[in-house]
Amino acid sequence: MSMSRAVPQPRLANSAIAGALAGLAGGIVFGMLMGIMGMLPIVGMLVRQESAGVGFLVHMLISAFIGAVYGVVAARLSRPAEPLPGRAPFRRPKRVVRSGGQTASSTIRGGQ
Repeated sequence: MSMSRAVPQPRLANSAIAGALAGLAGGIVFGMLMGIMGMLPIVGMLVRQESAGVGFLVHMLISAFIGAVYGVVAARLSRPAEPLPGRAPFRRPKRVVRSGGQTASSTIRGGQ
């Protein structure tokens, strides 16, 4: 006998932290490319400092913020949808396995 348990959903803070870490990882790679192309001083000018170091720091802060937002949005979208008020929840049809290992859907499609 198997008991089904509800799968716990991650807390939004955990999703934001995971997203920020992923954003930092991507930001490091893209930051290196921006450094090679000489674009980091331009990013530094967002805070009125024409410095590659400040530009890299600003770039990493932006990367962490975008990653955190993405982590929260992705966590919210991955949760099961709730039915609209007055509507029955969507249920997937069960697959029926027939003798010979064929499913009902393959038998119907195959015309056998």
